[in-house]
Amino acid sequence: MASPKYVIKGNLSEAQIEADIASYFSWCTPLGSPGPLRLVDVNEPITGADKRYDAGCTIYMQFKKSTGLHSSTIVPISKSVSRSRMEDIREYRALNSLEEDPSLFFQLRKKAEKAYHLQHNVLLSHEIKGVSRAFYVAPLELDKSQYYQTLFNEDFRFHGDPIWFRRHAEIRERFMVRYLNCSPFLREHVAITPHEHVQDHNHFYSYSQTGTDICWHSPQFVGRGPSRLSDVISSIVENATSTAGESLVSLKELSESTWKISREIGFDLRRSDDALQTIKEHGKLVADTYRIRQFVLLANTDKLKRLNDIDRF
Repeated sequence: MASPKYVIKGNLSEAQIEADIASYFSWCTPLGSPGPLRLVDVNEPITGADKRYDAGCTIYMQFKKSTGLHSSTIVPISKSVSRSRMEDIREYRALNSLEEDPSLFFQLRKKAEKAYHLQHNVLLSHEIKGVSRAFYVAPLELDKSQYYQTLFNEDFRFHGDPIWFRRHAEIRERFMVRYLNCSPFLREHVAITPHEHVQDHNHFYSYSQTGTDICWHSPQFVGRGPSRLSDVISSIVENATSTAGESLVSLKELSESTWKISREIGFDLRRSDDALQTIKEHGKLVADTYRIRQFVLLANTDKLKRLNDIDRF
């Protein structure tokens, strides 16, 4: 069945977007001696070096593919009572003078056959202030060729490690935060935190191609400023470094919070003496059941404190 004239289909898949972002973050993992911070993917094995970290936060991402919509000035909006919900998105953005040339959107996912809950509500349950972050991630490019140009940008891919402290000056200059903010690949994704519980999947998020003017189609305006993956990840890292890890929780506390969430959403997760192992086991469960990917930002608070203390002088 042909798509309406106002629809711009993308040729990326959610599975490929997830794989590419996970690969990109693996390039951010320090080599050699463990640094003050380390980003760990749920699929990475726990190493002896990971045992040297004592605090952290969990990051949960649900990957979506974007679909484009032409503006009402290019394709007039239908007035039919049986029109598609996509027309509602276009009309709302036009009436509120939001960026729409084109606009992008995604719909929430239906409840999986063997799942207890809607994926959206599970993602929402992982957004806990000071403990874990949870958000949707969708590309701002629709064409995979343009998307891959940002992924394989050699100037940034091999520029250095964004979570890497080689000199104290890099703490002062927030080298890794500037890197994350400037990364073309991370900037080419919108990051949207779920903000309310839903009863069904018939809801949409829309946004501009610059990651601004985010709307929730109840309808509700969510935010005008940019909310890109680069903005969110650099904010998490900046918060951890500027407070010398005090903004994070101990791995024991993080493990306990993760275990409680896991039980609340129906998983029979067993506590382990290894806090990080418990956290990662939960990550595997949400990945297998709800296709939500877990990352853990680990911190060595002693190293962060020493480096920040030196940086003040």
